[in-house]
Order: sequence, then structure tokens, then C-alpha cells
Amino acid sequence: SIAEGYSKVNLLELPELIENLRTATSDKEKKNLKGQLLEELSVRFFQIVEGLKVIERVRTKTEEIDLVILNNANEGFWKSESPLILAECKNWTTKKAGKNEYVAFREKLANRRGRAKLGFFISGLGFAKTFYDEDLRNSKNDILIVPLEVEGMIEVLINGDSVQEYLEEKYVRAGK
Repeated sequence: SIAEGYSKVNLLELPELIENLRTATSDKEKKNLKGQLLEELSVRFFQIVEGLKVIERVRTKTEEIDLVILNNANEGFWKSESPLILAECKNWTTKKAGKNEYVAFREKLANRRGRAKLGFFISGLGFAKTFYDEDLRNSKNDILIVPLEVEGMIEVLINGDSVQEYLEEKYVRAGK
């Protein structure tokens, strides 16, 4: 049933995908669909950037990685980044992403044998202060987690703004 849901989500045109994402309810039956809609939006978002290609979604007994992005950039901004980039998608309607989510995602990046040092954490409700506090606590590390809010991503897509420039700006801000 999960594969079937992904297939239906993949077929949606962007305006319909965004509308479904904004109106999806958070009851238990719709929870998986709400997450799938955000993951599909994120796939389309990252694949706009030249050199980035979403290659898989990982679901094992011990780990779930929403998006694994292959960094094939030969020039420009992303060239010096790690070969793998991970994305975590939380389309929650009741709480912001906080310290615990940050720590869990950082561990997923660290567990990639040094091949993933950049991650994008995408949240529907934004981020609690504890998320940013934990990020500051880990700033000595070479792993960078860039927070992205769903509405910001949608705005970029609707307005036809540059996804590349948006991600670059968020990347620079996260590194401060």
C-alpha cells in the first residue's frame, strides 16, 4: 500500500501536490499520505538544482532516511560538498522539530562513513529553539544541517524563484 500511495503522489501535477500538502489532515489514516506528499515535493524541489539527483528513500529495520541525494555537481556552489546529501522531512501539525529530531538526523549523517556531511531538515511547522541550540552546540563538527520550512519551499516553487539561490542562502545562514 505504501508503494501504491507513492505512485499516486508521483502522478500529481505541482499545483495539485501543493494543494494536497496544505490541506492534508493529520489523522492516523492520512499520516503516511501527508509525509509522502512532503517527500514528493522535496524530490521535485531538489531535482531542480543542477548536479543534485534524488536517488533513493531508505527504509530498513533500523533506519529511515527520507531522501538520499547524489551530489554530481562538477562546478559551482555544490561541487565541494559531500557526495551524498540527506534530507529529513517532518510534516507535523502539532509540534516543531526540536533537539531530539536534530540529534537523530545528525546521527544518520554521521553513519554514512563520511560520505554525507550535509543534510536538509524540512519541517512543516518550523523549528523549536532547542533545534537551533543543538545546532550551535555541534558547530565544531563538519556536519551541516540546513533547516528548511515547507512554506518557504512552496513559495519558491509558486513564485518561480531560483531553488538554487534559495538553497544557497539557507546553506550560508546555517553555517553561521
